[in-house]
Amino acid sequence: MNIANDEKITQYYALSPQKFSVLEKLIIEQNFSQKNPASAPELDLEIQLRTNEESPSRRLTLKFHGIRDLHLQQPSWSVFILTLIEITSIEDRQWESIKYSVNETEDETLSFLCQDFEMHVT
Repeated sequence: MNIANDEKITQYYALSPQKFSVLEKLIIEQNFSQKNPASAPELDLEIQLRTNEESPSRRLTLKFHGIRDLHLQQPSWSVFILTLIEITSIEDRQWESIKYSVNETEDETLSFLCQDFEMHVT
């Protein structure tokens, strides 16, 4: 796992993200620029996960900005589980504004590249 001295990634793994595996909410938003309508729209993604704990269940909200190459595979069973969302820095590749690679590690349910992300635990 390449965290490449990225403070956001360090903070993310300090939250023990493997404890948050049950998907509660997945929101994909396509945003169009008001200032430059001819520019390509930007895709954002929000994931809200909760723990398996009975009480109290904690929630982790992850918001990703500037999504590229989104792959989403719905599981064949009824509960959507994301065992561990792995976030790695790919800044060293020097791709146009893309800084992170995001993958669900066990079942490859979700993967994408993004420009930035933020997180919040409640």
